[in-house]
Amino acid sequence: YTFSDTHVKGLYFVPVVLNDFSKIVEVDVGKIKTNIDVNVNSNLSYMDDLIIDVSVRGEDNLNPEGVVLIFISGNVYNITLINGHANYTIHGLNPGSYNREVSYNGSDNYFKSYYSSKVTFKKRSVYMNLTIPEFFIDQSYYVNVNIGPEGSQSTALLYVDGVRKKIINLTT
Repeated sequence: YTFSDTHVKGLYFVPVVLNDFSKIVEVDVGKIKTNIDVNVNSNLSYMDDLIIDVSVRGEDNLNPEGVVLIFISGNVYNITLINGHANYTIHGLNPGSYNREVSYNGSDNYFKSYYSSKVTFKKRSVYMNLTIPEFFIDQSYYVNVNIGPEGSQSTALLYVDGVRKKIINLTT
């Protein structure tokens, strides 16, 4: 199909019919194609920030202005392109895999463009340090338990002669 209904720049809605299938599609006329490039930090673990760097470039080798939308974890973040570039930092993502979608909404002169990929946050490695002083029967004593890194949570179980004596929730 060759769209030749107009030569005037703008957005047009064109019906497409193929057998029993029909759909209205958007046709942008007279705009310059754009390419979107998205870079993120890698090897992410829980409590790391997701840093997203977006670049949009037109086929005319100019840097478009406009708005970029980032979709991740059910949230939408609006960022403004300045000279074709934008950066955004997302905090507080839990361990797991997320679909990351980035879209440039286009402008009067530039087409929309899209980017999609996955980003994975691994569980964070936790370390524990346990200090038990020498103690004797019928004496009180303290057991010192430290965990890290900052923001970690765990549970310590104290057993004496195979019998659980204490459950302690640990946080840093």
